[in-house]
Amino acid sequence: MRFLLLASIALLLSGCNWDRFAFLSPEVASTEISSVAVYPQYRLSGELTSPHSEIQAPIAGVLSARYVNSGQFVESGERLFSVEDAEGHSRDIKATTSGRIGDIRFEMGEVIPTRGSVIAELSHAEPMTLHIHVSREALGYSYLKTLLPDNIELSLQASPELVYHYTAQSSDVIRGKEYSRTVGFHTTIPNPEGQLISGSTVDVVATAQRKVDMLAVPEAAVYHTPKYSYLKLVDHRYRVVERKVNAGRQYQGLRLIRGQVSEGDILVIDDRVREGDRVRLTRH
Repeated sequence: MRFLLLASIALLLSGCNWDRFAFLSPEVASTEISSVAVYPQYRLSGELTSPHSEIQAPIAGVLSARYVNSGQFVESGERLFSVEDAEGHSRDIKATTSGRIGDIRFEMGEVIPTRGSVIAELSHAEPMTLHIHVSREALGYSYLKTLLPDNIELSLQASPELVYHYTAQSSDVIRGKEYSRTVGFHTTIPNPEGQLISGSTVDVVATAQRKVDMLAVPEAAVYHTPKYSYLKLVDHRYRVVERKVNAGRQYQGLRLIRGQVSEGDILVIDDRVREGDRVRLTRH
């Protein structure tokens, strides 16, 4: 008898229209994915390099004077060292170009055995070349492609105290070596005051000079796990669907996003609901 009763209830429920019970679903705040016009940016790491030249002794003798230290920036024509030969004749060594002194290989009073012995190296201030590597995945982003047709504003964080700004012509950004996951690019940048140091790593922000439309959502609509970020979308049946996205920078109080989502998609802003939950919507 009990079996027949349970079977009858199950049969009744199987034909029930659950839409009649939508009022039982939790009411949650919602919003839509919007589109905003922004100057696209891309953050990456770069390396600075410049030509090097050797500072050689003009004669054999001893290092009788040193006017500079390792790491010091010098101007072209500036006196660097003096070398005195066995007969007491002294010769000055001057910088042939502006740059930064590398490791000095001789101490004061130390014997320099032959003419042409390398006392130190000089990293030239210019030309300074910035090398960057961009992931192949990023090269496929439509917004990143907008960096290429126009001039690019480069901001280089060379140290906590130094942010260097330079506008590069897109034609001067050269595509270089290609690797399995990244593609190299390089461009020459001015360094008249020697603030940028060859061999150093810098944080780079590349900004396009024309706006493009990008998707944006309120910060509260982006949820994070240790491995990825996601949005809570609402489908046509008012059920929650989680969708992974790449969360970009903030812009006018919104978070820029990339992913398999579209302008106008409805989002849930509520920590209580999970994927598959049915909801009722209120505007945020």
